[in-house]
Amino acid sequence: MGITKGFLDYLGKRCKQHGITGSVLTFSRLETYFDFDTLIEVAVRHGHLPAPLDGNIDLPDSHPMLALLNSGQHLSHHAEFRDKGYPSDQAVFYALGFSEAESLDVSDAEGANYRYDLNQDCISSVIPKQYDLVIEAGTMEHVFHVPNVLKNAFHATKVGGYILHSSPANNFCDHGFYQFSPTLFVDYYAANGFVVVEALLLQIASNESPWFVLDYSPGALASTQYGGLDDKMYGVVCLVRKTAQSTCDKIPLQGSYLNNPEWRQGLAGA
Repeated sequence: MGITKGFLDYLGKRCKQHGITGSVLTFSRLETYFDFDTLIEVAVRHGHLPAPLDGNIDLPDSHPMLALLNSGQHLSHHAEFRDKGYPSDQAVFYALGFSEAESLDVSDAEGANYRYDLNQDCISSVIPKQYDLVIEAGTMEHVFHVPNVLKNAFHATKVGGYILHSSPANNFCDHGFYQFSPTLFVDYYAANGFVVVEALLLQIASNESPWFVLDYSPGALASTQYGGLDDKMYGVVCLVRKTAQSTCDKIPLQGSYLNNPEWRQGLAGA
């Protein structure tokens, strides 16, 4: 569960592009796989932090990053990564312009703000509010009740806010309970009235490598469905926006079937 170098660059770019800022909630604490200098470079490049002068970045006294720096909490909550100079997940979000960064987990072992089992569907009784961005990055595959994870993300997100998934898609056998196809996210969120901003299939060389990305749309993987991928690891990223009309309880039918006129006609006749 974490923020790779490719995911960091994606976050920086998309948050700036879509004006995603304010508060963020992550499902579990997120590890990072890059050093603090890389975080600052990405944040500056995407316009979230001012360009440094004489090697220093001038931050206003109210910037939440300063409190982290002063307390030493700008480095990872894991000793292994902290010793490498990797930033904490909170530092990532503050560097990318968020004013509040919180997390929840079923265990308090990693210091999440809230303790909650995502197999349940009562997240509103645990978190005090809704968030501008909810991130599920490598958590859902470890939770048996996937529909409740999706429902929890819905209830945790403000109207107009965003949900961002980053999940394993292929060659992660026994890493978790599941691996996910892009169609799950696209079909579920479309059926429930979300704006699907984009879905991507990623080829993952390592946590430190840039992403090789394929823009996903229904039918894009038709030629690879049966053994067509290679021996590399693949992931899926999906970014959606919640609207006033969005729901969480509509069960989708798979888009590849709905896009088949004969199948759709047969469905109507049934």
